[in-house]
Amino acid sequence: ASQATALDASKPQPWNLRAYAALRLGRYAEAESAATSALALSPGNAQSLQARSWAFSRQKKYRQGLADAELALERDPYNGYQYQNKAYAQAGLKDRAGALDSLRKSAEQDPQFSTRFETALQTPSNSDLLYLFEGGAVARVQPPWKRAVSKPIKSVILRAFAVFGVAFLLLGAWKLWSRGDDEQEVAPA
Repeated sequence: ASQATALDASKPQPWNLRAYAALRLGRYAEAESAATSALALSPGNAQSLQARSWAFSRQKKYRQGLADAELALERDPYNGYQYQNKAYAQAGLKDRAGALDSLRKSAEQDPQFSTRFETALQTPSNSDLLYLFEGGAVARVQPPWKRAVSKPIKSVILRAFAVFGVAFLLLGAWKLWSRGDDEQEVAPA
């Protein structure tokens, strides 16, 4: 991506590529800078606004992320990712109702986001919705209270199956062994 901007820094696309590459690498300040450079060349570019909105929110600059998400939605109102960015910023600003509305609209535009919306609806009303965005735009989502409980329960269940499995194997071996002794005693001479 940096080579693309070196080749032609006068167009927004190389800067957008650089912004998205930086986002994938977790370099949010660099992504913000590259998206800002793209916007200087093409004001109002929806892709640039989307990248910068995500970069702002990942840096906890939620007001700026929300402003860019809203501008991006004005230009591209049918993009589920734009609504995800808006929901992320709203969740960071503790606007639960707004975040839920944006998540609903995102799921309507793109079915891949329906799981995140459904999870948000199941989240207790006093919970922070930011956990929905921990792994990126399309992360598989599992609420923190389920994460904390599910690993120990899975471990206990697996151990219980292992213990019962070994017990059944030993019981079967004992039955075979004891049946072998009975057959030797009954055998005619």
